[in-house]
Amino acid sequence: MRTEMAYRQTDRVIAELVDATCGRHDDMRARYLLEQALYGLVRLAKVEQLTDMRVDSERAGALTDPARQRATRALLRKVRMDVAASRRRLRDDACDECRESPEQPCGEC
Repeated sequence: MRTEMAYRQTDRVIAELVDATCGRHDDMRARYLLEQALYGLVRLAKVEQLTDMRVDSERAGALTDPARQRATRALLRKVRMDVAASRRRLRDDACDECRESPEQPCGEC
C-alpha cells in the first residue's frame, strides 16, 4: 500500500487494486500509471453520474405540467379529507365509550 495516509474510501480501494495488480515490489512507474488511470476512471464515473442525475431531474421537471399538478393537488386534498374523516370517526368512537362509562370522561365531549 501507499505510504501516505489514504483520506478517502476511493484512495484505499485504488491502493488495494494497485497492490493486487502490480504487487508491492513492482515497478514504481507502472504502479503510478495504473493508479492515475484508476483515478481517471473514478472522475469519469462521477461526471457521468452527475450528468445522468441532471438529465433525470430535467426529465422529471418536464413531466410536471399544470394538469398533472392539479391532479396531484386534488389527490392530496382527497387524502387530507380521508384523514380528517378517520380522525372524526376515531374521536366519535372514543366519545361513545366515554358516554358508556361516565366515570372516566374523555374531556372532549
